[in-house]
Parts: sequence; C-alpha cells; structure tokens
Amino acid sequence: MSSRLIRWLVLTLLWMALPGPLLASPAAEEPVEVARQALGRLTRIVEEGRSFGPQDAAWLSHLQESLGRATMSVPDPDRPGATRTLDTRLTPERLNAFPDSARVLRDTLATVLEATENPPRIRQIGEIRVPVHNHELGDLLQPAYGAASFRDLFEKARQMGTFALRIDPETGLASTSGVSSSENPEMSERQWVTDTVRTGEYKRQAEPAGWRRALLTLARFYTNPTEQAAFDRAIADPDTYRQGGPEEGVAHIFYPQTLQRDPDWFNNQRLESHGLALGALAQALTAGMVRQEPWGFADSQAVDDRILKAIANLTAYFVALDYPSAPSAGNWEETPFPGGLTWDTEAIRSGLASVRDFMANPAYDANPEVVRVRRRLREQPHGALLGRTAELDRWIEAGSRRVRRTFLAESPGHREMDSSLVFLASSGGTLADDPRLDVALNLELLGTLERALVREDGMIRYAPFTLTLKDGTEVRSPDSYLTMNYHIAVDREGRINLEWKRILDEFGSKDASDPAVFAARASLSTPDREAEWFMVSDLARGYVRQAMKILDSTKGRQPSRDERALLERAWAGATRNLNRAYARVTGSGGGLKSNGVPAPAAAVPEAWQHVSRLPSGSARVPGANTPLAWAQVSLWGASGEFLSGLERLEAAGLLP
Repeated sequence: MSSRLIRWLVLTLLWMALPGPLLASPAAEEPVEVARQALGRLTRIVEEGRSFGPQDAAWLSHLQESLGRATMSVPDPDRPGATRTLDTRLTPERLNAFPDSARVLRDTLATVLEATENPPRIRQIGEIRVPVHNHELGDLLQPAYGAASFRDLFEKARQMGTFALRIDPETGLASTSGVSSSENPEMSERQWVTDTVRTGEYKRQAEPAGWRRALLTLARFYTNPTEQAAFDRAIADPDTYRQGGPEEGVAHIFYPQTLQRDPDWFNNQRLESHGLALGALAQALTAGMVRQEPWGFADSQAVDDRILKAIANLTAYFVALDYPSAPSAGNWEETPFPGGLTWDTEAIRSGLASVRDFMANPAYDANPEVVRVRRRLREQPHGALLGRTAELDRWIEAGSRRVRRTFLAESPGHREMDSSLVFLASSGGTLADDPRLDVALNLELLGTLERALVREDGMIRYAPFTLTLKDGTEVRSPDSYLTMNYHIAVDREGRINLEWKRILDEFGSKDASDPAVFAARASLSTPDREAEWFMVSDLARGYVRQAMKILDSTKGRQPSRDERALLERAWAGATRNLNRAYARVTGSGGGLKSNGVPAPAAAVPEAWQHVSRLPSGSARVPGANTPLAWAQVSLWGASGEFLSGLERLEAAGLLP
C-alpha cells in the first residue's frame, strides 16, 4: 500500500468516522419493508445474473432515499485542507461500475434484516444475563453444575457437531476455519502456527498419529530455505529483527500445500506462535520417549531431523532476540510493540522449559532413546545452546521474572488491557512460588480482564489505547478489526454506502503493522461496538486451573477457610464464563453471519459482530469466520477440564 494511499485513507476514514445517526428513513414507509422489497428484487437480479437497467431506476431511487445517501464528502489527497465529494447514489450506472454490486447489496440488506428481526433470547443464569443463541444447549445451562448435569451439556454439544474439526489426512493440520475457500480464501487456505498448536490439544486425544504428522508439517515449514534463512539472519545479528521492522523475522502464516510463507503478509513479528510451537515439539519428544504417550515420538531413530532442527532453530532464535524484551505483534498480529509482551514472554518461557526438561532432567538420563536424541539435538547447526543447561536456566528465569513483574499489562506503557493475558492464567505458569499467593494473583488477573473486556457475547480483544505514530501524533485506537458493519455496505452513519465498503475492502484482514495503517483502520471503528471473541472459554479454563491448584496444594486434607474462599471464587468464575461460552454457540438452524452467508448450526464463532439494525441501533450476528477451529478446541478443552474438576470436587465433597 503506497504512502500516498495510506495518507488518503487515514484522512478519509477519520473524516468518515465522525458520529452520525444510524439507519433512518422517511416516516412515509417503514424501513424494514423498504429493505424487504429491495432484497427480493436484488435476489432475483443475482439469480438471473443480469446487470442493473432502466427498469431498476425507480426502486433504487426509493431505496437510496430511504436507506442510502446521494453523496459523501471526504478529504482530498491532492489538495490539503480541501474536500472532494464522492458519488454514492444507487443508480443503475453507478452500481454496474461496482464489482458484484447486486450480490453486495443483497447480502447487506439480508444481514441488516437478520440483525433486526431475529433478536436472541436473554437469560439470567445465576449472576449473569446473556443472550442464548442455541436453545437446545440453553435449556441445559445452569447457575451451578454437578458432574452429571455438565456432562449432559458437554455431550449434547458434541452430538450436535460443535467440536468437529476438518483435518487433512496427509499433513495432519486442522483447517483454520470451517468456511469455504470461495467465501474466505484467507482463512480456509492459509495456516496459522498458533491455531495449529492450539488444535493439537484435541488431536492428541482424537487422532494421535495425525498430531505427529502435524508436528512434522510444522517442522518442515520451519526448516524450509526461506524460514531457515530468517532464523540464521536473526541468530547471527539480532538487530536485523529488533530494528528491522515487522517484515523481519520467521513467518507465522504459511500455505499447507507449499509449506511456504504467505508472500502478501508482511508482519513476521508474532513471537507467541513460535513459543507455542517450540513447546509442542519438545513435549512430543518427552511424551513419546519417557511416558509412552501415543501422540509423542517414541522411537529415537524415527524422529525426523527436521523436528530436531526446528527445536534448535527456535531455541537459539529466542535467546538471540532476548525474548523478554523483543518487539512483538502478539496474538492479534497488528502493530508490534517495543519492550516485549507479557503473554508472548510466558509462551516462550514455557517452550524453553519444555526443551530444558527433555535435555537436562536427570530422571531421563538412563533412557537410551532420550540420550540418542539429546546428542542429535546438540549436533544441529544451532544446537550447541541445548547442551548449556545453566544458560537455558538463566533465560527461563529471565522470562519468569518479566512475567511476574508485568502480569497485569500485556504491553506495559502501550496496550496494557489485552485479552491475550487470559492465556497467561490458563497456562501452566505461576506468578508466585507460594501456591495461595499464585492463585490470588491469577484471580486478580482474571477478574480484571473479566471486568474490563467481557461483553454479552464474548470478550473484546483489547481496551482502547493510545497509539503514537512515527511523527509523534497520538491517536486513540479501539479494536477496529471486525468492527460494526465490517463485511457489508453500511457506513458509520448507518446508510447503505458502496463507497464505504470500497474503502473498507482496502483493509480486510491485511497487515496492519504500520502505525499509520493501524490508525487508519482504527478510525473505522464504532465506539463500544467491537467484535466479541471466543476467549471467554479460556477465561473459564483459567479459573478452573486456579481452583485445581488449591485442591492440589491441600494434598487430600480439607482446605482452610482462606483456601476454601479462593476455591469458591475460582469455581464461580469458571462456571460463569463457561456458561457465557456455551451461550454464544450458534442456533440449531437458520440465521446469517455478518457477511450475509448462512450461519452453520451449533457452531463456535470466532467472534460475534455488530451490524446495524432498522431503524436504528445495532445487534450482533455470528462473525464471518464461523466456525473457527481454535475457538472450537478452546471450548472443548475448557469443558473437559471443568468436567474433570467437577468430578474431583464432588469426590472431595467440596462443591460449593
């Protein structure tokens, strides 16, 4: 994207983002009826495959008068301080010049009508009020569960296909999203490292051999010539990464067919992905050779060299970069922040700890399989570090110190209140050596995130923060990805507007690592209308894990009054947020997503997205990326841990 285009987009979007009334129409005719009639006409035009003609002029004029607009003024990139007027009329000539305009308008009106006419049922479940979208699951939601009652809910979701993944038998990879390639090629054809590792939790149980294939596929990606060169460059000269901008670094997105990075994605500074991958690869060695787990690599002779090379590459990469302070774009892969991110640091620290365990745990010293693979790992081009246990320990401790210092801020001084921190509480790390203090700190983190970021249909990715541009300008930046009307031709004032969509389409889910581009996209957002994401299930899992820490620490005795209070607080949080997670599963039939495409039944959306309603306001519909594999496994994994916890609490007579 050229600098001139960026500048024009920034000015245009800031101008267009000024607040105005939402969808409104002349009182002479109800806007819903106008939309319905136009939708019927547009559907026929799409089915006939014809262009707009003179016969359409009258009803298009009425649609424009009721729900559209004739013109829109925006800053002129060629004349600073001046404006230019865009023609936004819904005339046959204008529409025929806009690609696929009949389908775009059809999907726009269908989506707005869906938001208007199909409100969810709001239910009070214990201490929370939530929209319940799937009534079959909703009938099983309870303010408190026993093991039997929750098992019924979990099994019902399984029977409805809520957790079904699409796994490639050759690569072992789960498709990032269940959407078709024709609907969204970005999400269906590309592979994210993070999503691959996250879905491994499910595949380890359901398809152990497939998980081993997936790990080998990841290793083949990490050791292809392009990524190997990126590793070698950063390890030899870390400043190429730390000062070289977001293009530098090892990619976290690739094409499964070629195992090559996406050439159109320019942000390679998402470090959390690689920390998760390192942990998964190292754990598969220990699982197979030490514990004989079916999903691990049990035969040292059969372990592919590329697995070992990837482990050595990743370990040396993180150490060279000084990972606790390395710039990173984090989970949301937008603009990288200096000084490192808290969850990224923990993901990498945990991965290094898994490597250290395999390489230096004395309990494995007599295992000949482990001994052989340890030697092969040290012999890799970047493998010498793996034999220096004291150095690994220093780096693991450095990560732990950083996380404990900044656990309430993802990017200290930049974007602090970020839902990525939920993964910190739902991981295996600790915030203090004393078990009760560790649980108390984690509960403080979880409660802070819940109060700041949880909404009715999920969790927003981050709270608005101040972004400083390269020229020193400061702009307020709420989360604009999947913001209101993100996939349809309705503008900030709630008017049907194809020019607005044209500008939005310049962004899509493309790279937003340049602060100016990020700010331009942020100017699209509508206040308090951020997309609401699936991470409430990870929030629930975080609460479950704190409860189980307390139970583990009692070693069979009855908990003290303080321990009991922590346990009850944690379990209430787990129940509350797991109910939120199940409430956001899509209905059993019918309904549309945020892009006008039919929503699959009983599916876990990546996010629920806001769209305009008639005559005003907004409502949430399932996001375009429904289902999302990571979201499915997030709910599945949280449910499994919650059920296991229920069984333990019942056996101990400790259910609140």
